[in-house]
Amino acid sequence: MIKLSVKQIQYITVFEIIIATILYFFSAWVIVPRVFGSLFAFYTLWALILLAAVYYGFISPFFIHNIHARERGLGLNYFTELFLSVLPVTFMASAAIIFIAWHNNSEFFTTLDWHSLYMRWLIYLGSAFFQDILFFSLILTNLKYAFSKSRLSQIIILLFFSTVFFLFHFPNIPLMFLTFIFAFILGGHYYRNPNLYVIILVHSILGTLLNKVYMLHMKIGIFYGTKGPWGPLVHYLLSSQGS
Repeated sequence: MIKLSVKQIQYITVFEIIIATILYFFSAWVIVPRVFGSLFAFYTLWALILLAAVYYGFISPFFIHNIHARERGLGLNYFTELFLSVLPVTFMASAAIIFIAWHNNSEFFTTLDWHSLYMRWLIYLGSAFFQDILFFSLILTNLKYAFSKSRLSQIIILLFFSTVFFLFHFPNIPLMFLTFIFAFILGGHYYRNPNLYVIILVHSILGTLLNKVYMLHMKIGIFYGTKGPWGPLVHYLLSSQGS
């Protein structure tokens, strides 16, 4: 571990988040639209992914912050505590989504494709795994241990963390606001009882219900606004490289 002062760790923590955000938007909006027509863009994208994975997945957690895996939510510790604390809000949010869907369509339960719902949940389970490792296990945990433990600091950290989570879902405005609320509420529970597996489970359940039950448009970045799974998206990417 590199010996750093508290102030240095604070600066590095914020700097890491800013750089990760810049890399994400640069990759999503500049490089990705060109990967189908440029080998340079293709290799640049994978080089950035590899460098980010090495730094944020290895160098930062082990040599700069040195926070135990248990405190990053990667063990079974706090599983029961976090599960019980988020159960009421997860139940209420799920019930609200289902009720609104039923209110909009009284035949909702008879027309719902349960197999499609299950398959989408499996997809969201994988998506939530990677998202929550980055945001909860790395970003939120680094902020928690870099700054003071006062109640005011916790609120400021959660607001900052939720704002970053909010920005990563641009330009899907409804989803951005929902993810802000999700990050703030679940972040507060995770702050006290860090367990990544509970967060992933709740994230995947709410994401699936919003998408397949409430029918919320979930695409973000350059994927936003496209119709169909991949055909129109590929056409958009190919056509955008010349602009």
